[in-house]
Amino acid sequence: IDQELRYRYANQEYAEYFGKLPGDLVGRTLSEIFADLPDDDRRKSLARALEGESVIFDRMTRNGPNRGRWVRANYTPVRSAGEVLGAAVFLMPIQHLKDAEAATAARERQLSLITDTIGFPVTYIDCDGVVRFANAHSASWAGLTPQTMMGCRIEDITPPEILAHSLPLLRRAWSGESLTYERAALWPGRETRRVRGHMIPDKDESGTVRGALVVLMDIEEDHRLNESLLAKTREMQLVLDNIGVPMAYIDADRRFRFANAPGPDWPQEITSDNVVGKTIDEVYPPAVLERVGALVD
Repeated sequence: IDQELRYRYANQEYAEYFGKLPGDLVGRTLSEIFADLPDDDRRKSLARALEGESVIFDRMTRNGPNRGRWVRANYTPVRSAGEVLGAAVFLMPIQHLKDAEAATAARERQLSLITDTIGFPVTYIDCDGVVRFANAHSASWAGLTPQTMMGCRIEDITPPEILAHSLPLLRRAWSGESLTYERAALWPGRETRRVRGHMIPDKDESGTVRGALVVLMDIEEDHRLNESLLAKTREMQLVLDNIGVPMAYIDADRRFRFANAPGPDWPQEITSDNVVGKTIDEVYPPAVLERVGALVD
């Protein structure tokens, strides 16, 4: 294309891409062939090439049988004795790349929708320690947004005391180990809460680890309930072990679920340590079982 925006040469493939023959293009200007003024920057890119600058520009085809399909246009100045005579235009179809980008973007939107809905932090960290994905809950815990968090190194966004605990676990995950752990979440400005973490290595087809998916679940309520139950169990055991009366709880399957410390008439072999989970048939000697088995039933 010369300085007057007139085609001076077009190969067969270029012309056919627009549903034309080379003879339909050569000698005519762009405006004579393509009446509609494009609404993107292709004319500006061509003008830059005609001024001597090499330009690569992705554009959507506006005319012909490939209308709506994407190409990558390379605009290269054509010089003679230092003078720019025109620009050579090379087109490379990239619709497959645009389709892949659209599919990837759709998957990312779906993934974000799912991970933001499930209600707990989900983060993907590659083996270089760079955050490649973070849902809204993960970013919220860090006091960031997913957009500002992704692309950051974990050393730059994680408080030192948390990094000291998490980094050794991450290194184990990067080496291929799946981990589950519990700890207190100590993000500054947030109340301390118990969390259960899962680190899942991401391996490619050859088994090489590319990164680790980190999933955190808030188990504070479960933790408090469990601590409360343990405390009440200890209190009950303390009381029942000291009232001086042998006691046991046997369920409908004839299985011991509880036994306190033996009293003066309680067989010494029956203790809470060695009978819980066993049936009366496994615990009582035959003579005792003959007397009490029917009563238990």
